[in-house]
Amino acid sequence: MDGSAESTGGTEPAASRWASVARIVLLAIAAATVLLMPTMPALLTPGGGVETWLFFDGECNLCDGFINFVADTDADAVVKFGAIQKHPRKLAARGAPTDLSTLVLVQGDEFFTHSGAALRVFALLPQPYAAVSAFYIVPPAIRDAVYRFVAAHRYEWFGHTEECRAPTPEFEARFLSEEPEQ
Repeated sequence: MDGSAESTGGTEPAASRWASVARIVLLAIAAATVLLMPTMPALLTPGGGVETWLFFDGECNLCDGFINFVADTDADAVVKFGAIQKHPRKLAARGAPTDLSTLVLVQGDEFFTHSGAALRVFALLPQPYAAVSAFYIVPPAIRDAVYRFVAAHRYEWFGHTEECRAPTPEFEARFLSEEPEQ
């Protein structure tokens, strides 16, 4: 050997090792997600008789689009809706946030925010949409970082409005009654 192809003592550079570890972790998450697709929705849905309320920013086009998607896809009308702006006391009574930075999902006495709220809603929908809830296995710090990034830019990317979809009687029945002004 002339020394030009000398080994570094059998150790690869630290950056390369971390890249390998990151690839293995991502592959494990991907494999677990695929394996959990059929079962994750059942793990994320509440027991029988528990109401599901989804609170959203009533002026956000992205949020409005998500509510329309859920309303059109949830044929059993399991999810009820309410704008955060119109229900601050309902949320505060449960210790849930009342700012407009996140969806808030209330199921019984529990509440969920950010990506956890969105993925739990997907779990309530029929397949193939319920399969999206398998991404719940991705660590919350990663899921919520992506959620917060999109939320921070949602008005810029999707716009905002003061008018929502013209409600049919069936769609309107899915909304929680408004709190009286104080």
